[in-house]
Amino acid sequence: MSKRSKTPLARISNGPFRRARAAAGLCERRVRDLKHTFGARLRAAGVALELRQTLLGHRNENITTD
Repeated sequence: MSKRSKTPLARISNGPFRRARAAAGLCERRVRDLKHTFGARLRAAGVALELRQTLLGHRNENITTD
């Protein structure tokens, strides 16, 4: 969520992410990998589909269940 506009973030700045993953030795990881892990952990924790869909920013329920 953007602090200024109070809307969901559509993009993130890749520069800081690239520096952080290089420092952590995770050069082959992508932002998408983090999002996938987040979704998988939400599902494992028993979070409802509708809430997972909202948290992940998915419009289509089928994408969330993949």
